[in-house]
Amino acid sequence: MTTSPSNTPVAGPSDQAGHGVRVVDLITSCVLLASGVAFVIAARKEGIGSMDAPESGFFPLVVGVVLVLASLGSVFEDLRNSATQLSDEDEEFGGSANWSRVIGVVAVAAVVAALASITGFITGISIGLFAMAKVAGVTGWRRPLILAVSFGVVSWLVFVYWLFIPLPVGLFGTV
Repeated sequence: MTTSPSNTPVAGPSDQAGHGVRVVDLITSCVLLASGVAFVIAARKEGIGSMDAPESGFFPLVVGVVLVLASLGSVFEDLRNSATQLSDEDEEFGGSANWSRVIGVVAVAAVVAALASITGFITGISIGLFAMAKVAGVTGWRRPLILAVSFGVVSWLVFVYWLFIPLPVGLFGTV
């Protein structure tokens, strides 16, 4: 916010751009929230089944619930931040992309897809997620490792254990 010669606040270009970014964030969060609700409604029509015998609507229900919860968190965060000023980091984030990181993440995804038949699906995706987190700038080793291992375990539980969906196995017999 800039001030006029009489010291009254005047909206500057950065304030207007910041407001636009926040409106777009809020709209995006609401669209994702509506998508999550649609997933839940569609899943219930398909039949959910139980944890022991899931039906065709089970996985869409899980996706819908996760999407609704994440979107609600995003909506509340957007509303909470709408009253605060943009920091320099927010303005930088809303600006240009860090293309080396974008290309790095895409390259890691391509390598994971190429090597999945060797490493196995879960192992390959977990290693790839760890590498993507590092390329994207997540600091330290603990957080990316926890993220990768947690993702692998949850993926195995959902697909192999609960849904009985066999995932591609690598050369060494790992999933």
